[in-house]
Amino acid sequence: MDNPHSTTSSLLVTGGLGLDTLVMPDGEVRHEIGGSAWFASLAAAFFLKPRLLGVVGGDFPLAERDRLESLGVDTAGMVVLADEKTFAWKCLYHADPDKRKTLELHPNVEESYRPRLSEAERRCPFLLLANMRPDFQRRVLDQMAGEPFVALDTIDFWIRERRNELLQMIRRTRLLLLNDEEATLLTGEPDPHRAGRALLALGPEFAVVKLGSRGSLGFAQREDWHVPAQLVENPVDPTGAGDSFAGALMATLAVAEKRDAAALRVAMEAGARIAAITVQGFSARALIAGLERERAGG
Repeated sequence: MDNPHSTTSSLLVTGGLGLDTLVMPDGEVRHEIGGSAWFASLAAAFFLKPRLLGVVGGDFPLAERDRLESLGVDTAGMVVLADEKTFAWKCLYHADPDKRKTLELHPNVEESYRPRLSEAERRCPFLLLANMRPDFQRRVLDQMAGEPFVALDTIDFWIRERRNELLQMIRRTRLLLLNDEEATLLTGEPDPHRAGRALLALGPEFAVVKLGSRGSLGFAQREDWHVPAQLVENPVDPTGAGDSFAGALMATLAVAEKRDAAALRVAMEAGARIAAITVQGFSARALIAGLERERAGG
C-alpha cells in the first residue's frame, strides 16, 4: 500500500483515545490501548501520515504515543492531562463476533478537555470525526476552515444518551458511518438497506452501514452498493475493526483527493482490507504489527 509520508497530511483524525476492557466468550482482556482515533489513525497510516487530535490522562503509557509517531502518525495534537484519567470503555462480545454491547463508558479526561486546533489541523481538507462525544465532535468541526469533507462515526451509547446533539452533527457531515445495529437504533429500520436510505434523510450526502463479517453497504442519493468483507480464518478480536475501516476509507479518499460515490466505493474496499488485518489480533496488535512490517520493508 502506498504511504506518501513525505507529503503534508490532508487528513485529520479525532476521536477517543482510551483504555479498553474486552469481555470475550473465552475470557477478559483488560487495559488494552484503544479508542476510535487510535485504530483509525493507525489504519490511515497505511496510506498517508494522518494528523491525530485527542486527549489522554496521566495513566496512559506515553511510550505508546512514541510508537504511534514511529509508525507514521503525526501526534502533535495528542494532549496529555497528567492529573486526570484516560477515557475507559468496557465491552461485552457475544459468540457472534458481529454483536457487542457497551457495558461501561467513562469519559474521564474527555469531560474537561477542550480541543484547540493548530492552523495546519484547521486546514485539513478531510476530517474524520471518529467515535467520541458529539459535543467534542462539534467543537472540532466548529474550528475547521473552508469546507472539508467530513465523515462522522459514533456508537450506540451516544445514540441513546445524546441523540439530539448527534442528529445536529449528522446534518453537518458529508458521510455518516454506522454499523447495522447502530443504524437500526438511530432510524428504527431493522433492515440495513432501508436503514441506510433513512440515514441519508438525516442530512449526509453519503452513508455507510458496516455489517462486520458480511462487509458493508454504501449509499448515495441515487445508488447503493455492497462491498464484501475480506475473508479471515479464525478472527481473534473484532474490536476496532469498524474504526480501522473508517480510517483507511478516509485516508484513501484523501490520497485520491476525491469526494464522489465511485471514490467512496474504492475507499470502502481499502477499508475492508485494513479491517481484515485488525481482527487478526487482540485490540490493535495485528494492525501495529502490519505497519511495523511495512516500515521494515516487509
